[in-house]
Amino acid sequence: LGSRLERGLVIVPDGDPYAARAAAAGAEVLPAAHPVPDARSVAAGARLLESVASLPAGVQPLFLVSGGS
Repeated sequence: LGSRLERGLVIVPDGDPYAARAAAAGAEVLPAAHPVPDARSVAAGARLLESVASLPAGVQPLFLVSGGS
């Protein structure tokens, strides 16, 4: 999607090999526990809600959910 993306937020389990690639592309990367959530998982979820709430009117967010989500 290139320049059509304004920002990104990626929540990944510890040691995820794609985290560095997402960060290099400009996304905010938050580590969280998997498969059992921990305090970081809760904080990452709160950050996601905060990010969505701050979107300007008319913006269409794109959510990609994978794994056991």
